[in-house]
Amino acid sequence: MSTSADSERLVEQIGELLRSGPLVRFSCDPSVVSTAQRIKLRATFYTTGPRGTSFKPLAKCEELASFEQALSEVQASGSGRSFEAEFEVSRLTKMSGSFTLILEPQLNEPPVAYTILHVFTAGEIAQARNPIP
Repeated sequence: MSTSADSERLVEQIGELLRSGPLVRFSCDPSVVSTAQRIKLRATFYTTGPRGTSFKPLAKCEELASFEQALSEVQASGSGRSFEAEFEVSRLTKMSGSFTLILEPQLNEPPVAYTILHVFTAGEIAQARNPIP
């Protein structure tokens, strides 16, 4: 297959994905934190058509059913809409561990993306910075 045929096929596949539902980029910054830090969640939805106007994204934690964090729209351009939220890690947990944050495009809709947050205590971080000789 030629390069131009490959490019055309890729464009068709991306168009089909956008018609079937949003493509989503979901991240946590930083993704490795201490329990005393703040984090920022970012979600960008890429879609076509009117479906993109109804997003009210909500992050939830698989390991902690009571945790929910709404994301607010910060930018809309072309076929993408971006949302963000900031919160204290201590609101999620006071202990170390890995947490799976899932993203629902609206309350109680099936998740469309996830990201992993790794949380360490201040003592664990200090110990990692000062290795035992």
